[in-house]
Amino acid sequence: MAPSDSFSPRLALFLSISGLGTNLVGAYGNSVAPTPHLDALASKGIVLDQFWADSIRADRTLQSLWSGLHSVSRDSCNEEGKLPAIDDPHQEYSPWREQIARGLLITDDRELAASSAVECFDRVLLVENEDEDEDEDEDEQEQEQEQEQERKSASMEFERLIEAAIGTWSECTAEHPLLWIHSRGLRGAWDAPYEYREMLCDEDDPSPPTDVTPMELHVDRQTDPDDIFGISCAVGGQVFAMDQVIGEMLESLREAGFLTNCLLGILGVSGYSLGEHDYVGGSTMNLYAESLHIPCLILPGEMLALGGRQGVIMQPHDLGEWIEDWFYSEQDSDLLSQFLESLLNSRYDGETRIGAAVACENNQEYVCSPAWSCRLEQIPGQQVKTELFAKPDDRWEQNEVASRAIPIVEKLNVLKSKLIGHYRSTSSEQQPLNWIDEELIHPMR
Repeated sequence: MAPSDSFSPRLALFLSISGLGTNLVGAYGNSVAPTPHLDALASKGIVLDQFWADSIRADRTLQSLWSGLHSVSRDSCNEEGKLPAIDDPHQEYSPWREQIARGLLITDDRELAASSAVECFDRVLLVENEDEDEDEDEDEQEQEQEQEQERKSASMEFERLIEAAIGTWSECTAEHPLLWIHSRGLRGAWDAPYEYREMLCDEDDPSPPTDVTPMELHVDRQTDPDDIFGISCAVGGQVFAMDQVIGEMLESLREAGFLTNCLLGILGVSGYSLGEHDYVGGSTMNLYAESLHIPCLILPGEMLALGGRQGVIMQPHDLGEWIEDWFYSEQDSDLLSQFLESLLNSRYDGETRIGAAVACENNQEYVCSPAWSCRLEQIPGQQVKTELFAKPDDRWEQNEVASRAIPIVEKLNVLKSKLIGHYRSTSSEQQPLNWIDEELIHPMR
């Protein structure tokens, strides 16, 4: 049932960052760079340990988050990837989508702001970046001067975005109880102070690169490991700087009195490969864990004395339904208790909580269960290339075992087909998946 028009829900703020994978956040075991503020937030909130993107494209992941529809579902039932209207008679009522429809989106991503994906928001604001207005034909010397000036600038791109977003929202929370901030993250300028890169190096290490534009590198046998290390330091320095800004944002929200009544979510929407599968950068188009396994931290106001970890496999389209009770819990104490219980103790049953993930892109399919992940690639003129990895031990999918576990590959193929069929069917056609299989759930020992 839809809430009455006179009801004003609690606040919610979501910050999504392109390129922020689980390999870059301390709460997920990252050792690339310290992220003390994200880690502190994780200690007081809920860490979604197994949050898997349904696409390697940030815009498609965002659409899944906003619509509550898996990307496979949108591809099959909606022209041009447009999200269904809030009053679409073919869609069930969604409290989450209603909040998005009242929401304010503020981003520094010009392409996203101009796309149809953001039409679901009531209001969209673009924070312009100076680098996007520069002449692409500047000579090398001018580019170096610009890079040096950017490093000396008073604030970073990410910092300017956060300051603009919080400043704007603080004046219109009644009109827009939900704020979504999306940052280009590692796809934007790497403009953190150079000393942040240097602090990640030991005395005998080579100096990290000075580039401000995002760096990419194909890795082969001739690749110098120092080149990979240097880019990792640059990435780590940028992530450390973003973490500092997030700490300042949290303090500003606390001082303004917003945190008490605000659901805060910080998440990545695409990963950044650090050479796990022959590539360093955010432009890899291969479906592997470093591209799909993304962080998601949820802080439900100041209601938890101690945080927790949620180990159920979830995908972006699941998030809205999982947290939508927050918006109406101020009127109903039982609903608040139910919401907090769901955050801490959600269980999968293979039906309402599916507990498995699937992604499809570029002639590739990827399926993940608690105990296994499987990647399938259709190479023109060849048989399907199949790779199997045991979870959770092989986190970065380095030990391929498909030839030694053919029955598992077959079961994951069946699961993948069930998931795709489930998401492509309409709400009225969907049947319980009933996929639960002990061999796909419990790690092999």
